Parts: sequence; structure tokens; C-alpha cells
Amino acid sequence: MSEKPRFLVGVEKKIDGTIDQSKALELIDKKTVPAPDQKPETESKRLSNEFLQSLTQNLSSYSKFEKNLRLNQIAKAESLSPEEIIKQANEFLKTKVREDEKGELLHFHRTSLENLRTIAEMGRLLSRSKVKELRPDVKLSQWSASDNVMMTRDKYDKEGKLIIPGFSEHGVGASGSSVTLVLKENIMDSDNYDMTNHYPTVADVNIQDYVKEILGQTPQDCEKIKEILKQNNLDLPVTLAETWKR
Repeated sequence: MSEKPRFLVGVEKKIDGTIDQSKALELIDKKTVPAPDQKPETESKRLSNEFLQSLTQNLSSYSKFEKNLRLNQIAKAESLSPEEIIKQANEFLKTKVREDEKGELLHFHRTSLENLRTIAEMGRLLSRSKVKELRPDVKLSQWSASDNVMMTRDKYDKEGKLIIPGFSEHGVGASGSSVTLVLKENIMDSDNYDMTNHYPTVADVNIQDYVKEILGQTPQDCEKIKEILKQNNLDLPVTLAETWKR
């Protein structure tokens, strides 16, 4: 690779024809020099796998207050933002899960027909705060363990045997649920997926891209689900829960 040309001022040509650059100044392209108040970009510090292993084992058992407190402590000690720490923790967990569990890592979110109608109208699964902002007319339950959308997921062993099904009577979501959203494994690659909690969560995802199919509790529920999807121009498979197979 050829060197960039140099631009000098103050070069002196002597009588014998030689060039004296001892007092010359080199002009530098200002595009290559950061402004006085601009710090040069640097890569974020990478936390060790051993540290992330210990951190992620504890985070899932913390309350929201304890989790934020611990993240702020680490952020101060490591000169990283809490958001960067969570990002690295999630990257570590996703890599580990995909190495250790040999199966399709489906996720599940239970909800009601009424909530499904709102989800379909917006075309997205959104956090409670975002729903309140965009749809103040929608009535939400008084309490939830998380502002974000909580899910369960299938868990496998290294031989591909399903050891903990994510779809069961004890899933997370709206009480009295008659609808279950089955989400593809690629939900783990969405920008706001977080698996550092007891249950994985998302804050904002497009259902057409991430929902694999929708399960209805009864044949009547399935028909209502199909009607809701049709009204909102959504093309997603609908299956009776008791006949659904992975």
C-alpha cells in the first residue's frame, strides 16, 4: 500500500540544491484529527467469561432494585455503562445456551383474546409502558412482574432431549389465557431480547417476523384468533393447543 502524500510548508532550498526540512511544518488533514472536545472512539472493555458466568448466575435471582444496584456497581468499577454490561451478559448466555442445548429453542407467551386483538392491531409485542404510550385506551392488568413481555422457553440437553417444555399450564402471561404465541428461536437475536432475568423478555418485536404460530385453547378460540388476524392482514398459522406438536 502506497503512503499518503505529505504536505510541507517552510521548506528551504539551499544554494547547492539540497532541501532543508528542519524548520518545515507538515500540514495534516483535519478530517483525521479529532476535535478538541471529541474523544477518539475506543472499543468497549470486554468482561471475562468467568466474570460473566458468575454475574449471570446471580442476576436472574435479583429483584429489579438489586439488579440495577449491582449493574451500577460494576459499571463504576469497570468503566462500562449498565447497558453494555447487560449486552455482554446476554451475548454470553445466548452463546452458552446454543452450545449446551441441541434443539429448537422455541419461546412462548400466553395472552388473552382481548390482548391479542391489541397486539394484532399494532403488529407488535410491546412493553406495558409502550402500550400505554401508544394506546392509552387499552386496559392493562394492575400488576406485572416485568414491564417487558415475559416468555418461557423450551430447554434441551446436549443430546437434543427436551428436558423442560416452555409450553405448559404454568406458562407466563395474562391470567385466564386462551391464546399462546409460539415464537421462533430467532427471537433471541432481536435487539431488545433479555435473558438475564428469571424469564426471558422482549420490549418490542414484530409479530409477523418472530411468531411461528398461534395456539388457541378451544376450537372457538382458534376461529376468533383467525378472525382477528384476518382483520389486521396478518398471515400466521393457528393451531388448537391440544393438537400442537413441536
